[in-house]
Amino acid sequence: MFFHKFCVYADIESITEKVLSVEPSNDKSFSRQTEIHRPVAYSILLVDDCKKIVYHKFYCGLDVIANLVLSLQNISKAVLKYRERNIPMNKNDIISQNKCHLCGKLFSKRCTSVRNHDHFAGKLLGKACEGCNLNYKV
Repeated sequence: MFFHKFCVYADIESITEKVLSVEPSNDKSFSRQTEIHRPVAYSILLVDDCKKIVYHKFYCGLDVIANLVLSLQNISKAVLKYRERNIPMNKNDIISQNKCHLCGKLFSKRCTSVRNHDHFAGKLLGKACEGCNLNYKV
């Protein structure tokens, strides 16, 4: 189970190229670089909280890192735009519960109930204590 609505997985593929290196000095600590990693391709997956692949991109080219950063920025903008949506709650889903569906406490004058619902789908999740509802993480 995800703690967030979306998760991005990214993988960069590289090739290694040999480099000419300087001989180590006996006077000081020295590490010798023998290869350079050159990024040649990447793949991105955007997965939702139901483990459904929402977006996939594979790219191969000379500007791999620049293209990857641009793609991640575009994904970020799309996710933020999605999060700004607020679908109204479906009032027909209201259920008569006498206890909080999160902590199990009975409702009383001190423990008032509110409708805990998914702002993205508009689905009623159940009645909850006001405190539980405020602390509930999507």
